[in-house]
Amino acid sequence: MLPSERVCIYLRELAKPDGRATLRRVLPPEVVEQIAAIAPGMIATAGPLRRALRRASRVPSRLGQFLDSKGTNRRGQ
Repeated sequence: MLPSERVCIYLRELAKPDGRATLRRVLPPEVVEQIAAIAPGMIATAGPLRRALRRASRVPSRLGQFLDSKGTNRRGQ
């Protein structure tokens, strides 16, 4: 991860409490599981990524708040 590079929104969401559930509202379940499967390996090898995701885990989900405000239960439904 480069110093000025942003962390993937899906990895940030996955780091949050109930992140997997939030992602399932916008992504197919198999994609969520693939992200969840590769995330630990990425975090273990990248200190800056680990720190960024730790910070993200302490901030409420903007994606979840947006979906809640639109009344979206699952992928546009």
